[in-house]
Amino acid sequence: MQGGRSGIGTQTWKEKNGDIMVYDGAWMRDRRNGVGTLSCADGRSYSGDWLDGRIMGHGTLKYCNGCTYEGEFHEGMKR
Repeated sequence: MQGGRSGIGTQTWKEKNGDIMVYDGAWMRDRRNGVGTLSCADGRSYSGDWLDGRIMGHGTLKYCNGCTYEGEFHEGMKR
């Protein structure tokens, strides 16, 4: 496929530390773009906007302790 993944889909992978990660959402040119959810096996998750593979825009970050942050993000950092 020229240009890589595009459209809606799910990717599951294992991090070097053994954590299982799942991304479910929009792709463009083989990068996370648009709206999607990244979930970690320990209960952490981010649902919201992505741009060029980075968390960017409005979203909700849920921590494994139950705390939640909803707001704006820039290059993966809370604003």
